[in-house]
Amino acid sequence: MNIPTKRFSILKPARKVAAAGRYVWRMADIRKPESWLSTLVNLLLRVGTLLLMVAVVLLLWRIFKDDGYSIEAIAMPETLQKDGFSGVVVAAMLQDAYLQVKSEASTVKTDSVRTSGGDEQVELHVAVMGFGVSLRSIAFQLRELIGRRSNLVRGAVTMADSSLAMTLRMTGYKHVVIEESLRDGERTAVQRLMRRAGEQILDNTDPHRLAIYLNRKKRFDESVKVLRRMIVERPSERHWAFLAWGDNYEDQGRVDEAMEKFQASIDSKPDFALPWMRLAWALDRKNRPEEALEKYKQAVLLKPDEPSYWSSYGRALARAGQHEASDQAYSKMAALTVGQSGWLINWAEGKANRGDIEGARKILHGAVQGAKTDIERHLSDAFLALLEQDTARCYRSLMQVMELDPNQPFAVGFAINTNFKMKKYAEVIRLGTRFEPQIGNDELHQNVLNYTAMGYNATGQHQLALIMAQRSVETIPTISYPYTTLAETYAFMGQTEAFYTTLETALQKGFSVRSVPVEEEPYRRFAQRKRFKDLLVRYAGGN
Repeated sequence: MNIPTKRFSILKPARKVAAAGRYVWRMADIRKPESWLSTLVNLLLRVGTLLLMVAVVLLLWRIFKDDGYSIEAIAMPETLQKDGFSGVVVAAMLQDAYLQVKSEASTVKTDSVRTSGGDEQVELHVAVMGFGVSLRSIAFQLRELIGRRSNLVRGAVTMADSSLAMTLRMTGYKHVVIEESLRDGERTAVQRLMRRAGEQILDNTDPHRLAIYLNRKKRFDESVKVLRRMIVERPSERHWAFLAWGDNYEDQGRVDEAMEKFQASIDSKPDFALPWMRLAWALDRKNRPEEALEKYKQAVLLKPDEPSYWSSYGRALARAGQHEASDQAYSKMAALTVGQSGWLINWAEGKANRGDIEGARKILHGAVQGAKTDIERHLSDAFLALLEQDTARCYRSLMQVMELDPNQPFAVGFAINTNFKMKKYAEVIRLGTRFEPQIGNDELHQNVLNYTAMGYNATGQHQLALIMAQRSVETIPTISYPYTTLAETYAFMGQTEAFYTTLETALQKGFSVRSVPVEEEPYRRFAQRKRFKDLLVRYAGGN
């Protein structure tokens, strides 16, 4: 049966026909240029309108939601402006100083005020009237126009005969006046002034981070003042304040007081994992492993996604002889760090320390094969070579690591130690003098400085050794062994009294009498002297 069908053609001209109260539509011929051009223009206009609406919505959102601080142009004396220090330039210097201070105070705490990095917005920026065009600056100007309060950082610098003074005003905080001497020139004074202003901004926005920064700079008394004020003014963040206070004491070698502050942080917020871990580390330093183990366990329970916690817990379990539990902890660490074979070195080291050499080798072979970067592969191979007692290959691998990263902690420490044992003192000096210390790695820095000083002493360059030894002592004054290097340097330089007093300081700080190499220079020249013998006898007990 044939069923009639109705044919439609898109080739017929479009027209509207009235038929029995109905409209019949026919499509136009799209092959005609005027037709498709009109359609395209229509589409582009609609897209443009949509984008404009999105831009307007985004701008309005920025106007009403942007709580970041803007640094306005700093009012500068005419003399300094003529030397290139315009208000806009100094505002940019202030932003740079703030970001530098904040980066040096690197901490796990979530920022109170975000700064540039990753997917974060810049919440502290230079926004000067008429300077630059961006959605942020337009939003800033419109917010000012409609009378909505902006968060501003303003400053005015005045100049006297011998100093600069800056009045810093920040929305929501009291103004402060900062002074800086001109003794080292205008440029240095302005840079120092902006640095201190950056610290003040951080004090207002994130005092915990400022305290960490001050700890790193060994400005311990200033840090404590910041933390005391933080506990009073920000009681909801007191757990962070006590944590930084403990860090302050620990950096000074006051471990017992540090533990009290870590405990105070725990008491303030029992589900905060970090002070549990810091307390565990401190207990380990005090040779209280059983107590430390309990703190490690609590830390991993509170933060099970942190691989460094599992690594520390695994090491503590291994020391306690709980090898199966240790392997389980390291396995969890490995699961959290897939593709980061450097973490496996910790596990291999734990196995090797308990005599499971084959297990350690298996892990390291896997680390070499699974390494995603050249550094991790060479580093894993260096540990494997060390385990296989292939010193030459170990050293080659470490040198390959240092070609890519001259400051890789293990590579630097091991390479300097190996070269010193091989009496390659020129190489020790070369590695030590080119090393760039990283924030938070003071122990490695101190060790590098100490070896460099010994290298200089071994080559007769005692004045340079003195500088390095003094810097090593200053890095962590509570550590004993750098004082012995400093004492040796004084002895080589003929400063006998300084030798005795510095050696005694080392012994007072815990350096073992048994570790004093009395048969080697320069100790050998004092070995038969009564004062030297009496000194060793006096500190022999417990050493």
